[in-house]
Amino acid sequence: AGVLIDEVVYDNQVFAAQCSDLGSGTCSVGLSPQQMDASANDDWEGNWCLSPATAFVYDELGLESLSTPGAVNECQSPADSCGPGDLLFTELMIDPPDSSDSLEWLELLVTGPGGCDLHGCVLQEGPFAEINAENVAHEDWSSHIINGAGNALFLATGHYALLAKGSSDSVASALDGSQQMVADYNYSGISLANSELGYLHLLCGGQVVDSVPYDWQSFKPACLGTSCSLNLFAGNEDPQGNDELSSWCLPPLDQVWLAGDGESTMQASPGSAGACQQRNW
Repeated sequence: AGVLIDEVVYDNQVFAAQCSDLGSGTCSVGLSPQQMDASANDDWEGNWCLSPATAFVYDELGLESLSTPGAVNECQSPADSCGPGDLLFTELMIDPPDSSDSLEWLELLVTGPGGCDLHGCVLQEGPFAEINAENVAHEDWSSHIINGAGNALFLATGHYALLAKGSSDSVASALDGSQQMVADYNYSGISLANSELGYLHLLCGGQVVDSVPYDWQSFKPACLGTSCSLNLFAGNEDPQGNDELSSWCLPPLDQVWLAGDGESTMQASPGSAGACQQRNW
């Protein structure tokens, strides 16, 4: 009778990457059974969730969906939080083609069995190789607390997770537009240093999960014609291997992608194992 009873603003991209990681064909997004009122359902990222990983065959094609149609909503049980040995940094876009740092991105390889939940973990960047009592409150640190949609950010084992700065969904796309590399998560508050040695740390539950050094000035002269990521060679994909600058390299010359703006080009290997630039001397 002209009276607004309820409304909800929804955004499928908030949950799309998480649905893909769970291996389902499609996912519904349900309101948490603990938040069943017309005010609580206004919080799309906080109070809505994906269903548990139990398949529901919903059509004659046998397509599977994570969903609970006609039944009480049920949220996914939280995965174990990420910890030491579960993740490691494998690629950094330090100096993107954009004149600002809005196209920076990070890549993490999920190495722990069964995957883990990155929600609540902290990205911390600064000029210190270690976080200790003497420097923990230093003004040169910058940090970001990871806040996943529905208070979860599950990452499956073996997945190369892409974390993009800003709000762009796309980290990269093929030159012909046929392939899109979509961000698993968007962060803010951290900018990678272009002119001096820096360190990037990932902390979960107060523990350091992985740390890497980076020094763009050591690699910049060899990046020819376009922007390049710093790439961890696949043979060095372990927590100790990525601690050495000598384990990092520039991507192969034929690995050319469109950046997240859809216009600039870059050399990188987003979402896949690293390889190093080779030249015929």
